[in-house]
Amino acid sequence: HAGREVLEPMALNDVLRQAVRIAGTSALVLVFSDFDAIDAETEKLVRRLAARNDLVLFSVSDPMSGGLPEGMVLDISDGALQARLDTAAGETKRRVEEMLRGRLAEVFSWSRKYGAPVVPLTTDRPALEQMLELFGHRGGGA
Repeated sequence: HAGREVLEPMALNDVLRQAVRIAGTSALVLVFSDFDAIDAETEKLVRRLAARNDLVLFSVSDPMSGGLPEGMVLDISDGALQARLDTAAGETKRRVEEMLRGRLAEVFSWSRKYGAPVVPLTTDRPALEQMLELFGHRGGGA
């Protein structure tokens, strides 16, 4: 809605800092994120959480993050700035896909280093439905 006020999203590092403070030790910590703005501090916080708790990272991605279609023009926004992304430009498409792969590779490296499993989720289906499938629930009763 064009007239709606844009709410500032909470930064992942802010959420992780709060989780470190609240979780203490021996808690089950579930992090659902697209891991968009990760940095060295994010890794430090993930390491601290994983060292003292059972940590599961749920990587939420758009189905298109596996590869952008050719010739698609997207208007993208972070809530304040807006840009046009034209995937017909081969270099633009390559750089976006490279950035997406690199970000996920870093999250998966945390899984190997700190023993925190990464569970992939996508935005095209309800999260609970995907989680039940991933954890082997067949449906139809208890």
